[in-house]
Amino acid sequence: MYKEIEIHNTDEKDKFLFIKNNNLIYGGFVIRDIILLLKQDNSKLEICSMLSEKYQRNINLEIINDIIDNKLQKLFLNPKKSKSLKKIIRFKLESNIVYHRWVLSLFNNSFFYFLFGLTFLINSFFYFFYHIKVNFHFEEKFLGCLLVFLILIIHEFGHIISAKFHNTVVKEIGLGIYRIIPVLYVNLDEIWKLSKKKRIVINLSGIYFQSLIGILLVFLFLLFRLHLFLYVFYANYTILFLNLNPFFQFDGYWVLTDLLNEKNLNKSSNSFLKSLFQKKSTSFSFSKIVKVYSFLRISFFAYLIVHFVKNIIDHVT
Repeated sequence: MYKEIEIHNTDEKDKFLFIKNNNLIYGGFVIRDIILLLKQDNSKLEICSMLSEKYQRNINLEIINDIIDNKLQKLFLNPKKSKSLKKIIRFKLESNIVYHRWVLSLFNNSFFYFLFGLTFLINSFFYFFYHIKVNFHFEEKFLGCLLVFLILIIHEFGHIISAKFHNTVVKEIGLGIYRIIPVLYVNLDEIWKLSKKKRIVINLSGIYFQSLIGILLVFLFLLFRLHLFLYVFYANYTILFLNLNPFFQFDGYWVLTDLLNEKNLNKSSNSFLKSLFQKKSTSFSFSKIVKVYSFLRISFFAYLIVHFVKNIIDHVT
């Protein structure tokens, strides 16, 4: 059971990442050594003796029991299933896929942010200020939906190629349900071994590819004046903007968690909101960042509900 635990070096000195069953924890040399010894089917007493001898200090059985029973077994052997993403279709990815050098160069740090910022601004300008009233035909919408699905696949490969650039392996891509929304996803567990700066680049890379595609769609529309390109552009930008929304657990959320140094912002927000309705409030124990995020999140979803109800009333009356 312990043999399936993956051990990864991280960008942080003397810190390791341990992954199993879509769960992960950080730890130091002691946890790494315990897992390695467990993989060799050593007993707790044997592990205690070996580590005491290795580190020339008294490591008692209580410490070993605490690490194995509380950290390893609870997280890895009895994992909690994710409630937000239900995986429906999964595809394994080959780790030895080779990408062309010029594709990988798109993720060079300074060039990445320059091109991402430039293309995002051009996309936004065209979306908000270049207004054309068009009634799209059914054929255009149908073909447009197929092209949008292709763009979503390219979005996921943006994450995959960026992870490859940063020497990280993405082993799985698939289709799932996030809450009630069908989504494509890639398993990015291994990026937690990287520094915060690298994780942000990888999490933005899908949107980055969509921004590049948006520029191509604008060029094709201005060149050929085909409404199909305009339809796909609008759909692509809407999805791009949705991915940046920090109140859903999409790309923008993970970027924000890194920027704020909050690894589980959503869970902290839920705990804070629950604490407001408890008899003995513990809301004072949460950081200002979590409190502000929580109130903005509630306001956002309240706006969505009001807007949704208003639209229904308008259609009925």
